[in-house]
Order: sequence, then C-alpha cells, then structure tokens
Amino acid sequence: SSAAQVPLTGGQVLLIDSTTQVIILKAEDLYNIQAQISLARSSETSRLIFTDELISDMAGNKVVAISDGQAKAAATYKSDTTVPSLVSFAVDLTQETLTMVFSEAVKRDSIKVDKLRIQNSAGDVFVDLTAGVVSQPVLTTLVVKMDIADLNKIKDKKGASSLATGEADTFLAIADGAVHDMFDNAIVVTTQQVANGGYTRDDTAPELLSFSLDMDGRTVTCVYTETVHAVDVDASGMTLQYKAVSDDAEKTHSLAAVSSVTQVNLVTVSIALEKADFDEIARTAELAASLDSTFASITSVFAKDTAGNSVKTIASGSAQKVAAFKEDKQAPSLLQFTLSMDGTHGAITMHFTETVKVSSMNVGDIILQSKQ
Repeated sequence: SSAAQVPLTGGQVLLIDSTTQVIILKAEDLYNIQAQISLARSSETSRLIFTDELISDMAGNKVVAISDGQAKAAATYKSDTTVPSLVSFAVDLTQETLTMVFSEAVKRDSIKVDKLRIQNSAGDVFVDLTAGVVSQPVLTTLVVKMDIADLNKIKDKKGASSLATGEADTFLAIADGAVHDMFDNAIVVTTQQVANGGYTRDDTAPELLSFSLDMDGRTVTCVYTETVHAVDVDASGMTLQYKAVSDDAEKTHSLAAVSSVTQVNLVTVSIALEKADFDEIARTAELAASLDSTFASITSVFAKDTAGNSVKTIASGSAQKVAAFKEDKQAPSLLQFTLSMDGTHGAITMHFTETVKVSSMNVGDIILQSKQ
C-alpha cells in the first residue's frame, strides 16, 4: 500500500544561516499529521521527501532531492505526550447542539458524552448528558447533537434553579477521559464557562404532539415536543370540535381558563376539566362522543415553553385528532331537588352531578314518599 503523506503548506522557519534549520509546523499541518494513524508514530513512520527546490547552500547550490521510495527516516522521534485541553465551547438550544473546540486534533470516536455535564457557575444545578450524535466538522472540533431527553432536563431548570438561560449560567464540566487526542492522550477534568457569544437561546416553538381525552376521569392530557411547565398552560387556548374541519360552531367547545393543570412529566400535562366544561361537552351532540368525534384546535395562548416561545397553533380547519379516548362510565347522581306545590301544577326540579339526557327521563320511575 502507498505511504501516508501530508504535504506541508507552510510553517515558521528560523531565519539564521546555519547547517541546522528548524521549521515550526503550521497548526493545520500538525492536525493533519496527527489524524494519520500510520504517520509520525515512530522514527520508522516519520520520513521526509523533498525536491531540490527545498533550500540551497551559501553558493547557491540546490539541496540534493530525496524522492519517494528513498524517504529519509527521522534520526530521533518524540511522541505527543501533551494532553488535549478545551479551548472553548458553545451551546445552541435552537439547533440543540454542544460544540467543543480543543487545543489539538481529537478522535471523534473517543468522546464519552456521558462524561459531559452542563451546569451553572456554582455547579449545584446541573444536567449530566447521557447520549448524543457526534460529528467532527474539523479535526479540533466536536459537535454533539444533544439527546432530546437531556435537552428537556436542561430546559426544565428555570427560576431560582436556572440553568443554561444565558452565558452567566452556562458552564461545561468535562470529566477525566472524556475525549482523547490522536495519540490517545486523555483530557483531564476541566470546567469552563460558555464562550462570549457562544450561547444561543431556544427559539423553537413547542408543538402539541398528541392529546388524549378521558371523559370518565374528566381530564385532557397533552404531550408536547419539549418541556412545558403546567403553570405555562392556559386551557382556554384549546377548543374541542367534532371533526377536523370545523363547520358547526354548535359542535365545538373552548375550555375554561381556570382549569386546574398538573405536571405529569417534563413534556406532559394533565388538564382537569371544569364541571361546566364537562357538562357542556357532554351536552353537545356528536362532540367528543368517541375517538372519531374528538379533535382539537389550539391558539398560541394554549402553552409556552420555558424559554417563553408560544406553542405552534393548530387551526380549526385542520384540527388534531385525539390519540386516546375514554368514554364516561360514571353514573350520574342526584345532587338535590326542590318541590313546588304552588299553583295549579306542582313541580319537581332535579339537579344532577352531570348533564343528563332529557329523552331518557322516565318520570314514572319517581316515587315521592314521606320518610327516608
């Protein structure tokens, strides 16, 4: 097989007429040499070739060329024993990337993402990364496309325990052995603040990934594409409709803003239907009677992520179908009744726990009695 080669593109030459010349390699050439695993690993694998144009003596005689096939081995060789260090890093929460620049070429396959930690300045608020897809645009740079679960944990750290909300609270801690250079020298533990201008906030609007309706439990459960806190959900931004394209306002219902919202997990919230909401949904013919008659449209007020981005709207003309539906199995019960014996006709007014179907009323089933 042919020999591994890296043609030099330049370098700093000590400008002294002498029998010895020292060339300080350009960084780019050094990185390219380091990247060749079969080159410059010993005296035997460190050989030079050049033409007679390389240099001349004081009388103008050109140096004797050394051609391929006669490459001269290094008389002495010193291996790379310098550990790589982190020069800078950047976090882009819109592109969902962590970019690290090192002091020398590093092995992409050596990176251990689970030895990386995003933390605040004190280190008491942090998220240990667990996974990610790693790319290497240049030999000294690694880019980690962060795992969505890790991102959601980072976005969850807000308020008093804020993390990665700006340059001031974005630090990277790297554990021993997290990455190796081309000579297998491992990086040592280090902590560094994000580079000036290296922080990009999350500008991506969250989306409603799916929702389910439990008419028996009186809840709407919503799953988003990223972390959404319950306090940032306004139920009034959701309208239930009986089909994907709303063409009958009488068969829709917008939820109440006062609905109670609880956090299920980082990306999931549960909205407790107000009694008025449940009764109106139950009363409305064809609406939310089954999986095929339950759709939702949402406005931008329905939710926002932890960066303040409003949820992506879903228009009433292309509403989202419910992912799961559970019908009402609770039996209605009588809350109270009033009896009027006044006038030519007496009247009984009955109040139930939920909407009841008037056509199902069987008056002959009622017995009025004097004792319990």
